[in-house]
Amino acid sequence: GLKGNMVSYHAAPDKMMMEVTIPGVGAIRDGSNVEVAWEVSALQGPRLKEGDEKANALREGKFNSAVHWRDQYKQVVTAGLEKVDGKDCYKLVLTPKEGNPETQHFDKETNLPVKVALTVKTPMGDLPTESLIGDYRKEGDFLMPHKMTQKAAGQEITIQFDSVQLNVDIPKEKFDLPDEIQALTKKK
Repeated sequence: GLKGNMVSYHAAPDKMMMEVTIPGVGAIRDGSNVEVAWEVSALQGPRLKEGDEKANALREGKFNSAVHWRDQYKQVVTAGLEKVDGKDCYKLVLTPKEGNPETQHFDKETNLPVKVALTVKTPMGDLPTESLIGDYRKEGDFLMPHKMTQKAAGQEITIQFDSVQLNVDIPKEKFDLPDEIQALTKKK
């Protein structure tokens, strides 16, 4: 029943920063660059991501990651066909260089990704997650998903994108490490 706002920024080569604000809960900022993956939340405060969690965040933050899949995965296996929401899908198991394998489903007709399942290592332990991806719309020359439903720890979160903007100027400082994260990197 909670609603909030999310803004996500991505830039080459490997910069990502996301801001989520949920009234009554607070703000969460999450980001990564080539070397550092971090989070600052109202619930947990500032923290650096380490190990498999860091590797996963760096993979997710890689700009144009689908194009660079060979750099990120040591093995990709087509594991057959499976239905997702009534659609025939190719099921692929991708084993990253670090971290747990993930399973991705691609619509057989459109070749678009429709589902991702993986186990994420978090400070609270291993967390199996599933994301359903859909509502593809044309943005410029690209088809972009405008809806994601994520399931984890008995919770379901639906993210509806109001707009997707491509090739816009993002202020460089948007990707600067927050002061509290800079302090943690200096301690390390």
